[in-house]
Amino acid sequence: MNIRLVPAILLPFLALALQWVLWPWIAPFVWFLFFPTVFFSARLGGLGAGLVSTVLSIAIVWFFFIPPQLSWTMNTPSNLYSVGLFLVMGYLFSETQNRLRLLKEGVQDYLNKPVSVEELLTRRYAP
Repeated sequence: MNIRLVPAILLPFLALALQWVLWPWIAPFVWFLFFPTVFFSARLGGLGAGLVSTVLSIAIVWFFFIPPQLSWTMNTPSNLYSVGLFLVMGYLFSETQNRLRLLKEGVQDYLNKPVSVEELLTRRYAP
């Protein structure tokens, strides 16, 4: 198993436990703790981890928090809209974090590349 997937699997279950305890106070907000979960999973693990966390979070929220609770059925079709919106946002979080990671790696590679004195002078004083 890829080590980057560990937070993507553990964080949704941590959010489930915390949201289950806080549910009497945050009852209508089913995605409350799962947006940060997907964001941090994507930040720590990249695109794949963010998508795994997104899909796992959708399954958890659908089963545990969308009425009727503890069931895979859905009473109102508008809940599908919230599931779709969460899926899109999870993808956008994941893709953004992946692009930022690739950009950071590219900058690090460029900065770590050895440069000769002649090349530096040419860059600095060339017309």
